[in-house]
Amino acid sequence: MSSDQQRSYRQILAAVMQRYRLTGTYTVSPWGPDHETKWTCTFKYNEQVIGQSPQCNTKAEAKEAAAWAALTWLAAQGFDVSYALS
Repeated sequence: MSSDQQRSYRQILAAVMQRYRLTGTYTVSPWGPDHETKWTCTFKYNEQVIGQSPQCNTKAEAKEAAAWAALTWLAAQGFDVSYALS
């Protein structure tokens, strides 16, 4: 895959979740005043938060950060995520 065709962490997480027939949900929340809104995101699997973002400038950044955290959690639990990263 060329560098301009790299998949996002959200796409990679979706592939891993599909491979293991798991389901999860993103929840995106605004924080702060309207003119300086920051976003946080959590990713839940089995009602447990397995990925959480810091405050981000955009919803997309928050979802990417939560997806990365969820992938890290899944790897720590023994799920093979390496195939999806290549």
